[in-house]
Amino acid sequence: MLCRRHTAQQAYEWGLVNAVVPAAELDTEVARWCDDLMALSPTVLKVIKKSIDDAYSGVREQQDRFNVLKQVNAGFFDNRRTDRRNQRLPGKAGRRLLSLA
Repeated sequence: MLCRRHTAQQAYEWGLVNAVVPAAELDTEVARWCDDLMALSPTVLKVIKKSIDDAYSGVREQQDRFNVLKQVNAGFFDNRRTDRRNQRLPGKAGRRLLSLA
């Protein structure tokens, strides 16, 4: 949030990640995690995944709303930045606009 960079060890200490390993050991650690997950019951995994999805559904809804607002704002500001000197308005207003340019 503050755009500060943190080490992997700090992330581990704060509980943001489950493990920190050297790059050379990453594949081995991933295989170990996969083996642990595969040993669990598929039903248990589905229940856990569903409960996590439900817990974060409110966050996803807020994120979707934010993305819509971001697109609306981007469109608004894009339209303001366009060069309108060559665009004509109908009637006298268009002639006045061209005479000011």
